[in-house]
Amino acid sequence: MALAGKDVFTSLKGLNYRVFTGVACSYFKSVLSSLVADREVVYAAAAHEGVALSIAAGAAAAGSKSVVMLQNSGVGNLINPLTSLSLIYAFPALLIISLRGYPADGRDEPQHRIMGTETKRLLEALGVANWMVPTEMVEFRSVLGQADDTVDRGNVAALLLRKGTIDGGEAREQPNGPFSMRRMDAIQVIAKALTERDAVIATTGKISRELFVTRDRPGNFYMQGSMGHALSIGLGTAITAPNRRVVVLDGDGAAIMHMGSLSTAGHYAPSNLVHIVLDNEAYGSTGNQPSTSSTSQLDRIALACGYRQVHRCVTPGELTAALASVEHLPGPTCILVKVNRREPDAIPRVTREHTPEALRSRFSGFLRET
Repeated sequence: MALAGKDVFTSLKGLNYRVFTGVACSYFKSVLSSLVADREVVYAAAAHEGVALSIAAGAAAAGSKSVVMLQNSGVGNLINPLTSLSLIYAFPALLIISLRGYPADGRDEPQHRIMGTETKRLLEALGVANWMVPTEMVEFRSVLGQADDTVDRGNVAALLLRKGTIDGGEAREQPNGPFSMRRMDAIQVIAKALTERDAVIATTGKISRELFVTRDRPGNFYMQGSMGHALSIGLGTAITAPNRRVVVLDGDGAAIMHMGSLSTAGHYAPSNLVHIVLDNEAYGSTGNQPSTSSTSQLDRIALACGYRQVHRCVTPGELTAALASVEHLPGPTCILVKVNRREPDAIPRVTREHTPEALRSRFSGFLRET
């Protein structure tokens, strides 16, 4: 039996937690649904986990109790402000961390394998008190009470969520957004425009999976995990292989997570780099929670960062024209593609066919061909 997300949220609210922040995960999406609908609390979708903990520190300084929600794959982003801000200045916060890949769950994606094994030990090494969340409400309230006492003493505490600890909530019709083009439609247009010499780095999640089923090829590198770093991988590839066009397929949430990479790419300006951001204004892999891209003009940000060409596309025809212009104009180029949230059913995982090591070897071999 699983905890009801709305009951978990009610328990947190009853202990006077009023500021919630973090990065979405499907393990606690029903909690997010409840808190986003409650006007008495604030939810800030953070660019990444370290940003979320810093928001919590600011809220604590102003007198508010905060919850930071994250997937354990994002603990790496959390460690710097955890060790050099929250723990040093004694800014309290309650962390709710989903345990992907725990304990050594062979059914989960391989990028979760290391952090799945090490999350609890890592927290303990840093002196962060933590508890596994039970699935019975009476036991949960007891554990939550212990964690809350730790927060009230000015410390950081962590609740660890195994898969299935919290229910998925009621099925709700998700708004598709105002744009007519599906992400899969855009990927099909992009895949058709690729030449045999193009190198492609696809960001983690469903963008990689949709490219995989559309056009799998040795020149595709499907990035699993390491959210937000596809552009940096593409920059390194473009600098090292200037005789190839390098196409980065990114998502809005991933691009926002490490937006400083746009400045780096614009500064070093490899002319063979094409950065395509498929923007559905949501975190699609975790339940379509809204991102902040609806109020961020990522194409103009790219231009301000030094990209030579930018395009904004909302139809397949506009995307086709933008891709054609890349052939004749120097980059780096940013193509912002506004898409809706409709997705095909049952998209297979890339790792069902290719291991990470095999993908690396295949892609490296492709790049090193004369």
